[in-house]
Amino acid sequence: AQDRAFSLATQAADRRNRLVQLAERRAELQSERAEHERALDTLAIQAQELEAKLSAADRSLAAIKARLDDLEAQRADCRARIVASQQEQAQLRARLSEVRQEQSRLQARHDLLARMRQEGEGYYAGVRAVLRAANKGQLRGVLGVAASLMQVPTELERAVEVALGAHLQDVIVETWADAEAAITLLKRTHGGRATFLPLDTVRPPRARPLPDEPGVIGLASELVSFAERLRPAFETLLARTAVVRDLPTARRVLNELRGGFQIVTVEGEIVRASGAVTGGSARTQTSGILAREREWRELPAELEAIAQREKEAMAQLDQAVTDERQRQEELAALTARIEALTTELNAQDEAHRELERQVERVAQDKAWREGIAAQIASELATLDDKEKRLRDELERLEAEEAAEQARVVEVQAELEALRSDEWAAQLAQQRADVAVLEQRLSSQRTILHSHQASLTQLQEQIAARRKRAAQLAAESEELDRQIGQWRTENDALLASIQALAARIEPAEAELADLERAQAATEEEEARRRGLLRDYENRYNQAWLEVGRREDELASLRRQIEDDLGLVELDMEEISGQPPLPLHPLVSALPAVEALPEGLEKEIRRLRARLRRIGAVNPNAPTEYAEVLERHTFLTSQAQDLEQAAAHLRQVIAELDEIMEREFSQTFNAVAAEFKNTFTSLFGGGTARLVLTDPDNLMETGVDIVARPPGKRVQSLALLSGGERSLTAVALIFAILKVSPTPFCILDEVDAMLDEANVGRFRAALEELAQHTQFIVITHNRGTVQAANTIYGVSMGEDSVSRVISLKLEGEKIITPE
Repeated sequence: AQDRAFSLATQAADRRNRLVQLAERRAELQSERAEHERALDTLAIQAQELEAKLSAADRSLAAIKARLDDLEAQRADCRARIVASQQEQAQLRARLSEVRQEQSRLQARHDLLARMRQEGEGYYAGVRAVLRAANKGQLRGVLGVAASLMQVPTELERAVEVALGAHLQDVIVETWADAEAAITLLKRTHGGRATFLPLDTVRPPRARPLPDEPGVIGLASELVSFAERLRPAFETLLARTAVVRDLPTARRVLNELRGGFQIVTVEGEIVRASGAVTGGSARTQTSGILAREREWRELPAELEAIAQREKEAMAQLDQAVTDERQRQEELAALTARIEALTTELNAQDEAHRELERQVERVAQDKAWREGIAAQIASELATLDDKEKRLRDELERLEAEEAAEQARVVEVQAELEALRSDEWAAQLAQQRADVAVLEQRLSSQRTILHSHQASLTQLQEQIAARRKRAAQLAAESEELDRQIGQWRTENDALLASIQALAARIEPAEAELADLERAQAATEEEEARRRGLLRDYENRYNQAWLEVGRREDELASLRRQIEDDLGLVELDMEEISGQPPLPLHPLVSALPAVEALPEGLEKEIRRLRARLRRIGAVNPNAPTEYAEVLERHTFLTSQAQDLEQAAAHLRQVIAELDEIMEREFSQTFNAVAAEFKNTFTSLFGGGTARLVLTDPDNLMETGVDIVARPPGKRVQSLALLSGGERSLTAVALIFAILKVSPTPFCILDEVDAMLDEANVGRFRAALEELAQHTQFIVITHNRGTVQAANTIYGVSMGEDSVSRVISLKLEGEKIITPE
């Protein structure tokens, strides 16, 4: 009973200890749960704040994207407007080119007509002589030629020209004395003959009404316009000329218009009072004196109109260029705004992703803490169950212990009465041993439970790690498979690259040939375009010359017809011996003041003989004088050109001499400076410049013979890359010392130089920089140290190139950008 009581006491003590442990564990769990609950409250607040920030970031991103889309639309519209403006500019430039070509054509025609009017082209020699004398002030009262003093409707020009014939060149003067003075001048200078119409002596015929017939247009004097004071002259010329539509109309009214009337049709047929009719077609359609005069009057207005068109086209083009410039500026501004918004969008997007990551981390932390709190709650419930069981067992054990203690007391009382003291001592010793063993057994059981729990945990960890090892093995196999596949693809790509490289080399060679052929073709095209422009100019001059010659031919034909009364015929159709000129014969005849009897009959007979003889060229002396005058003029011009050519050859020779002298002086100076610069840059050695053809300084070449330190003399081609670069730099620096320039660009000239050479190169560069501004493109840090201002290009994390500029003063950075 005593042992039973001791065992029960031991079990009760164990239960008490376990209850104490449970209480301590409960306190720990409750403290940990409180900590997790506080953390969960904090996380909930953080989650709410992050959700609010995330919502604001979403709205900000949406607003930025909307603004970016709007700006992109504006930029696309701006680009479209720029393209439209450029197309409009191309159209305006084409239109301006056409206007300028038309202006050049009109101006050339105006200049030609001005020259023809100034030289009297198309007029008889006598008329030209009178006009020149009047322009010089040698004659007074000369009003002008009939053709230049009247305006004829375009559709009636041919009719009036045919009607007037040579009288188009009649000179209208103020008085008889003016005409007599002009004739005296022509006689004195042998300048030819001319017909004059003095306004104080001409007596126009009395006008007669025309029959009211269909097709009758009117009197020629009433169909043209002229100054009122010139009416006597033009009525003398045209008052007896009727203009009709066609020949049938002329035939109908012929009998009604007898008495000196002549009838002319719009197409140029003429019916004389005698009934003779002249008509047909010329082989070439030429513009007559009237058309030329009309064109002369109309050209200034046309030139003014074309100048106004050019001005308007230039204004439109300037406006289009200004619009494009403004749109380019607008496009640049939009691009800058888009780039700024893109940068802001990227920053906002990164901030949005960071907020999402924070929200995810908060959610994960919250879930983890909620899981820990659930585990703690579960463990607390388990502890409550354990504590209840332990308290029940403790109450039971305490009751049993109390009962056993009562029995022990009873048994001890009995044993004390029955046993001796020796047995009592042994019993006490055995009981003590049993209590110790029971205590050790309880302790070992506790350790066993702890080890079992650890073993279970280790077994779970081993199972998890085995599972992870299986996953890693599967992933390793997948990676090995992918690496094999990538290697196969890499080999295929290398083979493709080699094949493409083999195809690229001949393609590049062919491309180079095609580029050279294209350059040659473009050069040939430019040359042919230049030839085409020359041919066009020559064609235009020839066309104008043909028109002038045809005008002269038409005038001569009209003069033949008027003077000889012959029908119109083509001079090209005359065969055999050409007719002799009649003017020398006529001028040799004696003056006739009164016609003797029978002379008119003789004149008719001689005219009949002239008709039988055929066409003559009565203007041959005039033409000869004109050609002779032209020949004399051209001869003088040719002599002037020969003198100018001789002068130019002399100037060229002088220039060659000056160029040779200047080249020799400059070469000697550069050669001397080159020796010093070479020695300075190489730290020793020698070099010199050699002329390939000293006897011909205009076509000689220049060779460089150099001996770097420690080497023999050799040409530039045999030097190493760095030596060639440094030699070239020495030559450039020598030229700059002889003939400094304000500005110079060097592009990676120090790429092949070592540290020592770079130092000498930098020292020479700093020396020259006192008088010349250098821009040096380099990757060498030694060369950069000589710079006052540095511009660098850097690429940021967003792969956007940025230009960085540093203005240096000594070694201190003054202005970074």
